[in-house]
Amino acid sequence: MDMIEKYGFVEHYKIDRNKPYWRTKVYKKFLKNYSAIKTEKDAIEISLLDTKPELAANFVNEMLHVIDSINSKTIKESRARMLIALEQDLTKAETNLNELSFDADSFVRKNNLKIVFSQYGELLVEGDNFIAREKVGQLFREIENQQRELLNKTNIHEQIEISINNTASSLSIVEKAEPADRREKPQRTIMVVIGFFIALIFSIIGVLLLEQFSDFRKQLNA
Repeated sequence: MDMIEKYGFVEHYKIDRNKPYWRTKVYKKFLKNYSAIKTEKDAIEISLLDTKPELAANFVNEMLHVIDSINSKTIKESRARMLIALEQDLTKAETNLNELSFDADSFVRKNNLKIVFSQYGELLVEGDNFIAREKVGQLFREIENQQRELLNKTNIHEQIEISINNTASSLSIVEKAEPADRREKPQRTIMVVIGFFIALIFSIIGVLLLEQFSDFRKQLNA
């Protein structure tokens, strides 16, 4: 209703504000000329028929900006909630990673183990205690998995932050509204011609019925 008021459709439709239900009247009249339909290509087509083509085009174009603003706000609010949840996951992952690293270091020192890397970058645990070597190897594998997961979540966090700060349009506008160069609804001359032929047809039918009724009365009198 704010957009209808802004573009002066109340006065344009010549609706008296002092009469009851004037808002309902202007809204119903507006909806008769306004349409927003989904096309076969999953696009939304917005159109407005009016005697002032430029007014209709300006209204539709601004409506696109309003829809874009609402859509962008909704998307950013949703991503902001995702960002908060992701930050909590990152905090937990960092805490867990620190605990695993501390446990691994303590286990290495306690069991006199030695950590080396092969020429291919593979982690190797050296020491006399076989069970301790297996335990440390398991801890370092968990640390590696946690680091990989933490890196992935950090990348997602950065992407969400970029999308929230992005000021680009959330809509892909195929074609902006342009003032129509011809009437979409039937022209007055066509309506007059159609009305004339309808009246002519009914008058002919009336004459024929009148003649049949007259003949019928003559037969009764005879």
